[in-house]
Amino acid sequence: MSLVQLERVKWRRIWPGQTLSRSAPAPRPLSAAPNSWIWVDPPADLAGGDSYQVSITVQGTGDVYLDFWNGQQDVTTDPVQLTSTPQTFTLQAQVPATADTHLQVRTASTGPLDLYASAASVQLLTPETSG
Repeated sequence: MSLVQLERVKWRRIWPGQTLSRSAPAPRPLSAAPNSWIWVDPPADLAGGDSYQVSITVQGTGDVYLDFWNGQQDVTTDPVQLTSTPQTFTLQAQVPATADTHLQVRTASTGPLDLYASAASVQLLTPETSG
């Protein structure tokens, strides 16, 4: 299995459909609309026909879920209520064709949000061989 550890960043601002500034401090908590998101991309397109395990660790306040864009559709986890204890989202998905993919953390509902996201990774899954 190969692992791509994505950039460790601390995100504090979320607007629907906009890239975040990582350096500017924001008042906390923010009010976020449903389906606002932040994202990080693997450094290269993921190979088509392969399956991947995607994960990210989150903590803070608000309701969020992991959304992995596999180049054709969104694959998501169930939403969770953030707490001060880190929680890791993990999902597995196939990338049907070589594609520009996105690992996103999305808001599940309107309300206060203070999000710390870290340890994003995409890991190629290899089938077990019987022998």
